[in-house]
Amino acid sequence: MKYLALLLLVPFLVEAKSLVIALDDYPPHTSSSNSNHRQLQVPIAAIFETLGYEVKYEYTSWARALKGVKSGKFDITFPWFENASRRDDFILSDKIMTQKVVFFHRRDNNFDWQNSNDLHKYRLGAVVDYTARDVLIDMGLKPFTGNTDTYIFQLLFKERLDAYPATIETGLMRISQILPLEDAAKITYHSKPLFEKDMYLLFSKEKFQDSPLPAQFNQLWAEYTSSIEEESR
Repeated sequence: MKYLALLLLVPFLVEAKSLVIALDDYPPHTSSSNSNHRQLQVPIAAIFETLGYEVKYEYTSWARALKGVKSGKFDITFPWFENASRRDDFILSDKIMTQKVVFFHRRDNNFDWQNSNDLHKYRLGAVVDYTARDVLIDMGLKPFTGNTDTYIFQLLFKERLDAYPATIETGLMRISQILPLEDAAKITYHSKPLFEKDMYLLFSKEKFQDSPLPAQFNQLWAEYTSSIEEESR
């Protein structure tokens, strides 16, 4: 990526300050162990480094990342969907990507749905602090809630749950990480999306309420994404 390479060559404009970004594994966008699954991490770190920050990634659960940024323990977390409470509790960047959330299920389950009424007969899974859980609850459903998508996918494979909503790309990668190839092939996803929404960086409101950093990031991210679009033409 030519633009990213240029960013990495630009000297710091000011003396480097530390910036702690909290996140969990969300392949292929973030990863604690696989450098090929850091499609967001790498350019985002490069942008902040260009702005004079030394970036440290703190790997933790998504729930702890969210709470840590809200309390001021961490500076930033990403990627997150928007909702009313996050608009109140954090400073949101401009969108960094758009994701589609669908229901994953076992192939032998015959799971199907067209509206919320169809979902009441199914045992649905969700993860704490994930937007999909809030969407299900707003639809009048009562999903079983776990702390990680790894745990929920395991329950899905063991037939203790019927369906779990997750983004397509990440869901497929997570299944391949959790299950042997033969078992992973037993899980698929429904074509109808539960929702499709933009995702954002969440900045600590306590630390960056009066800071130019969010706006500076937005400007450089827009330039970066424009350069990627031009290269793909």
